[in-house]
Amino acid sequence: MNLNATLFAQLVVFLILAWFTMKFVWPPIMKALDERAGKIADGLAAADKAKADLAHAEREAAEAEAGVASQRAKESLREHAAVLAVAGAERILRKEINAKAHAELLTQLKSEL
Repeated sequence: MNLNATLFAQLVVFLILAWFTMKFVWPPIMKALDERAGKIADGLAAADKAKADLAHAEREAAEAEAGVASQRAKESLREHAAVLAVAGAERILRKEINAKAHAELLTQLKSEL
């Protein structure tokens, strides 16, 4: 048996196998890898978009909650200012002011404040 002929035959078989692999096996594998990379990239992009949307929604909810709290604080402050105004007027006049009789006046005072 000739060593050179065996090496030459193995080289020819290896080249045929390499050609067959590059022609028929490698393209479907690369196609599947490219599709998977695309799906992963799409998933990451969707996750980033969802994260941004969530942050935006949380920010809007916080702003709405702050607006409601601000409105409550303003209303409370108006009521407190009206009570203080009545107490101050009572001290100035040295007599008690009937809040029921002056409810309309107090309402106007709240709206002005």
